[in-house]
Amino acid sequence: MNLAALWTYQKERFPLARTLPLLGVFSAAAIAVSAAAGGRPYPGWGGFAAGLVLAMLVFFQMRACDEWKDLEDDRRYRPDRPIPRTCQPVLSRPAMRWPPTNPDPPVTRAVRAMGKGGVG
Repeated sequence: MNLAALWTYQKERFPLARTLPLLGVFSAAAIAVSAAAGGRPYPGWGGFAAGLVLAMLVFFQMRACDEWKDLEDDRRYRPDRPIPRTCQPVLSRPAMRWPPTNPDPPVTRAVRAMGKGGVG
């Protein structure tokens, strides 16, 4: 994978400096409300960190799928964006394709591994 292209894409279309704090608040609030509503104690920092990582992966995949969906329009009308300009190989990976060819995506495997039967 071309890390320079991925870094360019991250900087221009998925800026971590702005996205990470928002996803941190979003995932922490979801975990805290779920625990409070269910009458359970709050999880440790590991649970909040796992929630942040999973939220980041889901939002990044959603952003990448949207870029892939709009690729032809961006090539035609917005060639200055990073995907038509330089980063198309980043989104041409099988993990970024929609519909996914892998019936068990990485996020599902990660949740299943953390839950060990508690999910589903």
